[in-house]
Amino acid sequence: MPMTDGFCPFALDREGQPKPRFYQPILAFMRAHPGRVAAQGLTDMMNTPVVRKTSGDDCTLIWAGLREQA
Repeated sequence: MPMTDGFCPFALDREGQPKPRFYQPILAFMRAHPGRVAAQGLTDMMNTPVVRKTSGDDCTLIWAGLREQA
């Protein structure tokens, strides 16, 4: 998952490893609410005062996945 350094305090631990408590809720939300609802939810989360204060500059997150074929 490419991201700017503004998201690293949330997404990575001190050793640079992914934090499941960051990724798992986002993945669950995106699976339950695909498309615009997921995009708006991520946008709203990224614009909260806590995220803006902690990130210091910018919060860019690129999320991509594969759809299962029926």
